[in-house]
Amino acid sequence: MVTPYQQRLHEEHKARQARLQAAAYVPPPLPPPPPPKIKMPPPKKKLKPAAPPAAPLPPPAILNGTLETILHEVALKHGVDSGVITSRAGRDRMAVDARFEYFYRARVETGFSTMSIARLTGHDHTSVIHGARQHAARHRLPLPTRRYGGWRGPL
Repeated sequence: MVTPYQQRLHEEHKARQARLQAAAYVPPPLPPPPPPKIKMPPPKKKLKPAAPPAAPLPPPAILNGTLETILHEVALKHGVDSGVITSRAGRDRMAVDARFEYFYRARVETGFSTMSIARLTGHDHTSVIHGARQHAARHRLPLPTRRYGGWRGPL
């Protein structure tokens, strides 16, 4: 059984639906879009053949010999083989002192970056920084400075 309240709600609902349908505007369908215009690219220019690649530059030690000279001087001074300085195996005091002095002198006298010194010796660039700092501290020498870009303080 339907109560008078439910009947009134149903009639209001029907009236609301009729108003919405009468007020609803349905626009006409849009015409289809025009086909896209295809623009042809301009003809490609003929490229000249590339020049053959230049021979790679030799490492800095071969360019001017300064790092090799420093290596041999340090090896003679400390009485160790130059291979011990550039190897990662020598951990005795004489080898470490020679290696640290080589790192310091290579940085100060040649101006090569720590990365290039590290590449030539097979070490990490942070090892070169640490070794140069330790040698400077032990012998009361000035710290090597940064050479390129921005801040020009000690390493």
